[in-house]
Amino acid sequence: MSYKPFFVLIIVICCCILQVKAQSTMIFMDSDIPGQYESVLFMDSKIYPADSLDRIIMRAGYSYAFVKDTLTGATEEGQATLEIGRTYTKYYNRLFFETDSLVRHGIVSSYLGNKKIAGSKVGLLTFYETFIHNLQNDEWTCTGRIITQDFLYKEKSMNIEWSIQDSTKIIAGYNAVMATCTFRGRDYTAWFTTEIPSQAGPWKFHGLPGLIISVSDKDGYYRFTLDNIYFTEGDIYLPDYLYLKTSRKKYMEAKILHETRYWVASEVYLVNSAVFVENTPESYASFTPLGNDFIETDL
Repeated sequence: MSYKPFFVLIIVICCCILQVKAQSTMIFMDSDIPGQYESVLFMDSKIYPADSLDRIIMRAGYSYAFVKDTLTGATEEGQATLEIGRTYTKYYNRLFFETDSLVRHGIVSSYLGNKKIAGSKVGLLTFYETFIHNLQNDEWTCTGRIITQDFLYKEKSMNIEWSIQDSTKIIAGYNAVMATCTFRGRDYTAWFTTEIPSQAGPWKFHGLPGLIISVSDKDGYYRFTLDNIYFTEGDIYLPDYLYLKTSRKKYMEAKILHETRYWVASEVYLVNSAVFVENTPESYASFTPLGNDFIETDL
């Protein structure tokens, strides 16, 4: 009897539970989008500690839209949160906050069983990214996840040379003023409001005399828009994952590998996990790398 290579790659990697902080994962598969491989969502499935950095004064909710595949025009849309404290700010994907809270209460599996996450790899790249700004020393701590490997890199002051314009308009009920800049290889138009006394903004944008409530690049690939602001209490924290500490350039190289050679990235960055991965020659051959144009192009 001859065996066809139709169901060939089954990888089982035993879970490493030798440390208290070791991570375990689960998988969410979806293949609704033609021409894309099945996406795998890796998550922590145990409660983890976290370092509290600051107390939250207010939260700002943003909608975002990214053109993640310039070849097909595929986009990623979602909501993100900016937490603002006295000495720190933290920006992250809203889905991260929801699942993070559920992980802490041990009810992730039942929640994900009824919720559609990302339909393809498009959503995986920003899912676990966070951007924390220490306002005292102007240092950024940025984290992200490729497959199951958590990355952390730090970078000092990113001075954005804003040019404030005469144009004004109302956005989300606030009086907004236009400003422009070139940052990390892209030209942006932003709108900020002095009605909210914070120099913060979505992603890594900051430094205007008021909260940044809207940003978009001139090519229309990236867009952030304020939805709401509310005062609340809580902690700004950095989850205590098993981070691979690296540089921004090395992290971006890992993201590029994930999009262009996914199965190679899986072999490199599948760590501390009990994972069942199934693939076929057909799905491997049908994998088409994204025509991605990352938000930071100055590598």
